[in-house]
This record gives sequence, C-alpha cells and structure tokens, in this order.
Amino acid sequence: MAEQQDCKYLFTGLLFVAGSQPVNALAFVVDGLYYGVSDFGFAAYSMVLVALISSVFILVASPVLGLPGVWTGLFLFIVLRVLARIWSCLMKVPAMDELVKISILCYCR
Repeated sequence: MAEQQDCKYLFTGLLFVAGSQPVNALAFVVDGLYYGVSDFGFAAYSMVLVALISSVFILVASPVLGLPGVWTGLFLFIVLRVLARIWSCLMKVPAMDELVKISILCYCR
C-alpha cells in the first residue's frame, strides 16, 4: 500500500517537471537577456517580489492541497518570473531598449 502511495507522488512530480520545462526554459532565456544587458537591479527586485508571492502561496496551499500545492507554488514562481520580465520589456525598461538596438545592429550587418 505504501509503495502505491510513493509511486503516486513520484508520478505527480514527474508530470510537474515535464510540464514545467518549457516555461522554465523561457524563464532562463529571459533572465539571461537581463543579465546580458546588466540590468541586475530589476532582476533582483523582481525576484524578491516573485519569491514572496509564491512563498505565501506555498505556505497557504501546502496544508490544504499537500504536495500538489507545493508543485503549484513552484510553477507559480516560474510563471511570475517570466511575466515580470515580459512586463518590463513591454514597459520599455532602458536596458531592454539597449538590447533591442544592439540586436537590430547585429542583424543589419
């Protein structure tokens, strides 16, 4: 009986890891862009805010949902990282404007 419960938790974790990889890859790409243009200030502040939001979610959801609540909180962390970076790009953060200029110059050569 305990083995079936363990397999259930293992399968849930495997589904989470497999399903979150595309979003995780996107988060790392966008993080790399920000680090490349030396926008460490925004990266640090956004990471703290995203971590606080997802930590509160995990603290509230894990007693109610159990392990799926923890997985959902981790996925929320990844999604919020991506959304914060995309939002700052759409709001024309100066460092991203510089990155766009550099990429256009490299493409036109």
